[in-house]
Amino acid sequence: MDVFDLDRALGGNGGLLGAIVSGVPLLNHSIARRQAFLQGLLTRLMPGAPLIQFSYGANAPVPPLPGYSVARTAMVFANIPPAKVWVYRKT
Repeated sequence: MDVFDLDRALGGNGGLLGAIVSGVPLLNHSIARRQAFLQGLLTRLMPGAPLIQFSYGANAPVPPLPGYSVARTAMVFANIPPAKVWVYRKT
């Protein structure tokens, strides 16, 4: 499945989700593609639900979209390179 084509990947079986955890290597894609992917995920979340994204970059893989916030909540030093855990939420 192509996770960047969420409608097709989910097959219309999407309701609102209580959380999403993503390890998609977003830094390998253009910022426009990352933003579109993130927007597609965020619209599938229940109010207040988190989108948790693992990434290896120094900064959030997608700057917060209007109406959303992002915070680094953890670093996983057991990974090489260390992974960062980013949480996006609607503000």
